[in-house]
Order: sequence, then structure tokens, then C-alpha cells
Amino acid sequence: MARAAFSGAFLAFALAYTLLAFGLPMMIESGQIGPGFFPRILGTMLVVVSLYSVIRDIREPADDDTSSDHWGTVGLVTVITIAFIAMLSILGALVAMVLFMFVTLYVLNRQGMIANVVLSILLPVSLYLLFDVWLNTTLPRGILALFSG
Repeated sequence: MARAAFSGAFLAFALAYTLLAFGLPMMIESGQIGPGFFPRILGTMLVVVSLYSVIRDIREPADDDTSSDHWGTVGLVTVITIAFIAMLSILGALVAMVLFMFVTLYVLNRQGMIANVVLSILLPVSLYLLFDVWLNTTLPRGILALFSG
């Protein structure tokens, strides 16, 4: 029952987020994508996935007598995420994303260091190129502003 309650709460969050996203403009006057473009896609995907999770949890309830021994890891990843948000404007989006990805992957997968390094570089660089270069959005520069005149 606890899983279904969590899934239901997450569905409520996803619905609220999606409603906010659909309040943002999809396109701006110049014809470029607006601030609501990606949030609408993400919100819709969150609603679909969380709705599926709620239905699955109701149909196939888990044994609630078992307790998770992963609360320490959940807490650590939460702290890492808060640190990432705090350091985003100081370090800049690219540097902060690389560090966030590497530290999080290290916590969750200590055996796969090569994959951790590759993912923590490729994914943030890809996101940076997508948003900053291709879509011409403004990402926090942080310390990178010191090196770009």
C-alpha cells in the first residue's frame, strides 16, 4: 500500500507540474520554441509513467512488510542534488552537471568507473550543446565566464 500511496503522490506532483507547464507559451513571437516546450513534453511523460505506476501498484501490491535499507543512499543523493542546485550558478551548468553526474554515478555504481566517467562527460556535454549551442538558451556560465572573453 505504501508504494501505491507514493505513486499516487508522485502522480499528483506530475499533474500539478504539467498544469503549470501548459500555462507557459509553447512558442515565442519570433517563432522559436518558448519556455513551455520542454516542460510540456516532460510533464506529459511524467503523468503517463506515474499513472502506469499507480495502476501497476494497485493491481500488484508489494509486500509492505519489507523495509528498504537504501535510505542512506537516498539521503546522500538528495544532498548531492541540493549541492548541484546550489553550485549551478557558481560553477556553471556544464561543470556542475559533470560533477553532479560523476558523484551521483559513483555513489550508485562504484564498480563501473569507466562508464561513470564516460556518462558524466557525454551526457552533460550533449545537454550543453543542445541547449546552449543549438537552441541558443542561456545556461549559467559560472567559472566558464572567466575563460570566455
